[in-house]
Amino acid sequence: MYCVIDSDIDVAKSQMPKDISLLVNEIGLLPTEVELFGRKKAKITLDTLSRLSNRKDGRYVVVTG
Repeated sequence: MYCVIDSDIDVAKSQMPKDISLLVNEIGLLPTEVELFGRKKAKITLDTLSRLSNRKDGRYVVVTG
């Protein structure tokens, strides 16, 4: 039995990027920890690591285009 797997580009084209400000709120970052670059990009301060150091490690995902 064969399973058809979409190519990376097909998957990327089928998704609508989320505004970074919505994502920041969803994951609990403080406004002072985020430097926005438009609606789809941001830098997160390293101080965020200290504040969240007591939390269980999560997943780190980098998406570039």
